[in-house]
Amino acid sequence: MLKLKLNGRTITSQHQLKRELERSMNAAFEASIRRAAPSNVQIKKSTNGFIATGPSDSIAKMTKRLSS
Repeated sequence: MLKLKLNGRTITSQHQLKRELERSMNAAFEASIRRAAPSNVQIKKSTNGFIATGPSDSIAKMTKRLSS
């Protein structure tokens, strides 16, 4: 039996490892989107993804930050 710790959680099966890696990847992805957004752009999470609201030039700046 293999025991592994990831993000403070003990993982004992491959299903738990997969779930934790997906959770960690999603959290990192969401954090990078929120970091790229200027202060006058609001980011909302919806069932279809993320929605950015704010001035169009600021959203363009955020898009440029995410593409590089």
